[in-house]
Formats: sequence, C-alpha cells, structure tokens
Amino acid sequence: MRAFIGCPLSTVDRARLGAWMDAHLPSGWRPVPLANLHLTLGFFGDQPAEPLAALSNQLRATRLPPAHRVRGSRVQPFPGQGSPRLALELTSTAELQALHAAIGAACAHLGLPWDTRPFRPHVTLARGRGAVIDAIIDLELALTEVCIYHSIHKPDGARRYPAQDCIALAATGA
Repeated sequence: MRAFIGCPLSTVDRARLGAWMDAHLPSGWRPVPLANLHLTLGFFGDQPAEPLAALSNQLRATRLPPAHRVRGSRVQPFPGQGSPRLALELTSTAELQALHAAIGAACAHLGLPWDTRPFRPHVTLARGRGAVIDAIIDLELALTEVCIYHSIHKPDGARRYPAQDCIALAATGA
C-alpha cells in the first residue's frame, strides 16, 4: 500500500482553511477535501503492512515532542512555481523539526525509506493548474497527533487518505 505519515488537522483548523479556500482560491484549482487536510511529514511509497505496524510500535515507544502549534506563512504553488499543488507553507519550529527528526530516526531504525532533503512543512490545499497565487496567511494550526496513512487513488483522480494508526503527542509540559 502507498503510505505516508503526517499530522491531521483539527476540525476547527480544517474549517478555517476551508473558509479561506472558499474566499481565495482562483479558478483552476480543485480544493483538497477538508477531511484530507494534513501536515505531511514524510512519504514511504509502497509498503507492506508489517513495517508500518512496526513503525507504529516504535513511535509509541519513542519520546515524541509534545503537542504544539505551528503558524501558516504563505499559500503558493508547492514545491515551486509551475507545480500542480497549492500548499500552505508552515513556519518551521524547533518542536516540528524535532518531531520530523524523531520519525526519521524511527524509520531508519526499521529500514523504512525517509527523504533526506531539507524538511519543508506544508499542508496541500488544492491541485490543478489555476492562476498563480502567492498569498500571505497568518493562521495557527494545532498539532496533537501523528498518523500513518495509506493513500487510495480512485480512477476518477480523487484521493482518500484513511489513517491506519494515530499516536497522540504528549500534552505540553508533560
């Protein structure tokens, strides 16, 4: 199964992003369904279920950084101009970098693939080829858990991202 790991957004954060997209997305962009909005931490590609279950167990045994908030900075094509994805780029925090590093270490321990390029935290908002947009956005998102997802691509091009397992981040100060 095609798998990845990320942080789901709260219902409130998804609704706020949905309202922003309703008000600001130019034509040509297809919004990601609100239920699919998440902060991408890393992709695994096609993986059998066993290594992903081992990763869940490894992450439960790892001291992950606590729940925290991150701030959106701008919406623009991602990873750069001409891309068919429009994303909210997030300001990288020490906690977010620590979370990414902890997951990377767990993946390395288990032999799962992990991208070694610099981490650029983002939430994909839309796909397509619409008018160029580069908008400053000041929106804070709560990160409270990490989930291992699998990606289901439907014949019509739609995607679903059911969570296979979620691991709660510790309460702040715990």
